[in-house]
Amino acid sequence: MIFSSINFIIFWLISLISSKFFNKSLILIFILGLIFYSSQGFVNFLSIFFIASVCVAFLLIKKFFFFFLIILLIPIFSFKYLNNIIFFLKNNFNYLNNLTIIPFFETSIPPGLSFVTFSSIALIFFIKKNLNVKSIELFSFIFYYPHLIAGPIVRPEKLIPQLKNQKLFNFRDLVFGIFIFTIGLFFKVVIADSIADYVNPKFLNPREYSNDELLFSWALFSQQIYYDFNAYTLMAIGVSKTLGINLPENFNSPYLSQSLSEFWKKWHITLSNWIKDFIYIPLGGSRKNFLRNNLNIFISMIISGIWHGSGLNFIFWGALNGIILCIEKIFLIKIYKIFPVFLRTIFIYLLITYLWLFFRVYNTHDIILFHKALLEFNILNLKLIFLFAIIFLFNFFQKYTIIQYLENFFNNKNKLVIFTSSVIFIIFLLMSKTSTERFIYFNF
Repeated sequence: MIFSSINFIIFWLISLISSKFFNKSLILIFILGLIFYSSQGFVNFLSIFFIASVCVAFLLIKKFFFFFLIILLIPIFSFKYLNNIIFFLKNNFNYLNNLTIIPFFETSIPPGLSFVTFSSIALIFFIKKNLNVKSIELFSFIFYYPHLIAGPIVRPEKLIPQLKNQKLFNFRDLVFGIFIFTIGLFFKVVIADSIADYVNPKFLNPREYSNDELLFSWALFSQQIYYDFNAYTLMAIGVSKTLGINLPENFNSPYLSQSLSEFWKKWHITLSNWIKDFIYIPLGGSRKNFLRNNLNIFISMIISGIWHGSGLNFIFWGALNGIILCIEKIFLIKIYKIFPVFLRTIFIYLLITYLWLFFRVYNTHDIILFHKALLEFNILNLKLIFLFAIIFLFNFFQKYTIIQYLENFFNNKNKLVIFTSSVIFIIFLLMSKTSTERFIYFNF
């Protein structure tokens, strides 16, 4: 059930009405989430129910923390990595050619499995410190549908108290939530999906397109992934707001960053914070010596790459980010400061755009094709120059799409006008497009 679909709008209305009727009970939150996620398929229901059951089992036993931590990783390992490992073994060791892959694991990855897993890991850490948590609170936390598939990753200590609070939405929160949802829907349907229509075929079969088309697609993918993922986050925040619950912001003008380290503080903020708190700091963070500190950064980014996928391209993407972050820490930040802010911003955006290639292209040979197109690039290509000028203009307007700015805008406008125009706009967008692209981060 995709946020940018009529089916979801109907489900959202039902959840609002039922929340009002049943006074936002924890059992209702669990049931709504179960219906929402199970609509993706029976295997999806099994995977998330397994994860939730493991968390409840740990709550009841209150022992063997690391055992339960490992058990929580079974679904994500099975769906995301087991097949790739078996294919690798079959392709490299002749005596394993007859190895059979378990049919259950040949199914597609349940959407947002990584998000669910990371949330559940944070949950058992929370249980370890808070023994008074109830089972229904755990289920409602895991199954809270607005953030279930693609985040933002919410900490139990932030969300559970809000879920327990019986305070329902008021008219102001309802209208503001719908307004935020509308912004996200516009980003998804009008911008991200339109870019996807052009970009996706080029990445799928790069050999069939010219160098210019490959470069245009490469340049546009950074916009596609930003507007696609930020769209989901805004829609999740908006839906949650209408239910009287606040979710954290996940993007803060990331393409206006002046360093790669700043970018990772502004892009997918909740994941960056999760990796910092549950990987980087436990490894020693910045408390160790200089060499160990940089190694911790590198390992954290490698794990971030693996989290996104099992392909070598994701590992390489994580490694490149880790290496550059370490180099920045050593001396590159000082060099950045020599140049004006706008040049720093442009350079970092181009660097990020370059790195996205390894995130998007899984095949090594295709990566080489894109690099070949880059090496043969004519610096006087006016079409590409014009494209980047448009992109930089879009990047500038990112600072006007953060929640604080949108809320300030909302507070100064007539609420009834915003409500009416938002509803009309939602109906127009959904009726004008017969189908919508799956969100990119549903794959993670």
